[in-house]
Amino acid sequence: QEVQVTAQSAEVSVDADSNASSTVIKGKDLDALSDDPDELQSELTALAGPAAGPNGGQIYVDGFTGGQLPPKSSIREIRINQNPFSAQYDRLGYGRVEVFTKPGTDKLHGSFQMQGITSALNTGNPLLNKFNTPGQLPQTQPPYHTIFVMGNATGPLAKNASFTLSGSHRAIQDNNLVSATILNSVAPCPTGQFSCNYSIASPAPQSRTDISPRVDLQLGEKNTLVTRFQYEVNDQNNSGVGGLSLPGSGSNGSSSETTVQISDTQVVNPRVINETRFEFQREASSLTPQSTAPSIGVQGNFSGGGSNSGNSTTHQVHLEVQNYTSIQLSKNFIRMGVRVRSDRDASSTTAGTNGSFTYDCLLNTQCADPNHVRSFQNGLASQFSISHIIRPVNATVFDVGIYAEDDWKVRPNLTVSYGVRY
Repeated sequence: QEVQVTAQSAEVSVDADSNASSTVIKGKDLDALSDDPDELQSELTALAGPAAGPNGGQIYVDGFTGGQLPPKSSIREIRINQNPFSAQYDRLGYGRVEVFTKPGTDKLHGSFQMQGITSALNTGNPLLNKFNTPGQLPQTQPPYHTIFVMGNATGPLAKNASFTLSGSHRAIQDNNLVSATILNSVAPCPTGQFSCNYSIASPAPQSRTDISPRVDLQLGEKNTLVTRFQYEVNDQNNSGVGGLSLPGSGSNGSSSETTVQISDTQVVNPRVINETRFEFQREASSLTPQSTAPSIGVQGNFSGGGSNSGNSTTHQVHLEVQNYTSIQLSKNFIRMGVRVRSDRDASSTTAGTNGSFTYDCLLNTQCADPNHVRSFQNGLASQFSISHIIRPVNATVFDVGIYAEDDWKVRPNLTVSYGVRY
C-alpha cells in the first residue's frame, strides 16, 4: 500500500469557487452541527449570514431550490456562500447554502443512534403555582419528554448500482406556560376571589418524521443516474398557547412534503460534461383551531375564547427541470445552461370568521376613562372585528432562466470571471 502525504500551506487561490468568504463543512465539522433538522437549518442560516436583497438567502439540495433539509446522516458536504457572483444562480450568493447528499457505497455500512430526555431527570418549572397561595390557583406541571431517533444504511444493490437510506423521528411532549390574569367567569378562582392569577403548563406535543432513500446507477462508463426520494411529515398540537393565551385558543397543525429528484450526468468527451436534472415536490399543510368560538383579548391580562387562525389548508406543487453543460479548455472553463420552474399554490382559510372582541381592561377600576368603561367585567368591548372570506386563492408562477459564464485563467496568478443571465 502506498500513501502519499502532501503538505498544504495557506495560500491564496484565484479559482472563482474558492472565494475567501466561502465555507465548506464536511467530516468532523459536519458532525459538530445539530442532528435535529430544524436546528441544523437555523445553524446553517446563521453561518450564511444576511443575504443581499429583500428575498433572503436560499437553500439548495443537490442543486435544486427549496425543500426541507435531508437527515444529517445522508449529507456529504455543505457549501456556504461559494462564488456569490456566479451567473448560474438567480440571486446574489450571500446567504446561499448548498447541501449535497451521500452516494451509495460498495460495501454495506450503517449507523443508528437514539437520544432522549424525561421530566423525571429535571426540576419542575419554578414559575408554576404549585401551592395554593392567596389569589392563585394550584397547578402541577404535566410530564414532558423528548425522543430523537436517527439512522442510515448504505451499500450495493448490484454490480452497477448502490443505495443510501436515511431517516429520523423526533417526538417532543412539551409544555407551554400560561401566566395570565382572569375573572372567575373565565375559569374557577379560589373561593371568594373575583379575579386571580392563572398559571398553567399546557401540553403541546409535536412530532417530526422524515425518510430519504437514494439510488445511484451506473448506466455505462460515461453515464450516471441518481434518483432521490424524500418524505417529511410534521405535526404540532396546541400551538399558539402560552404567555397570556389561555388553553382552548390554540390550534393543531400538520404539514407534509414529498420530493422526487432525478439527475443524469453524461461525460460527452474528456472536456465536456452535461447534466440533466428533474424535481417534483408537493407540500401540504393544514391548521385546525381547537375552538371556533369568538376570540377574546383583554390587553395585558389574557387572550381566550377560540383561535382566530381558523381552518386553513395549503397545497403547493413545484416542478423544476435543469440542463447544464461544462466545457474545460486549456485556459477557460465555460459553464452554460437553462432552468425551468413552475410553482402552483392553492390556499383556503377561515381565519377571522369567528370574530374577535378586544377590551381595554379587565376590571372597571383598571380602565383609564371611568365614564366609558370598556372593560371585560362590564362586557363592553372597545373593538370588534370579523372577516368574510370571498374565495380561496390559486396562483401559478412560471419562470425560465438561461445563463453562460466563463472562468478565463489569463495567468497562473490571475483569473477573470464573467457571465450573463437572463
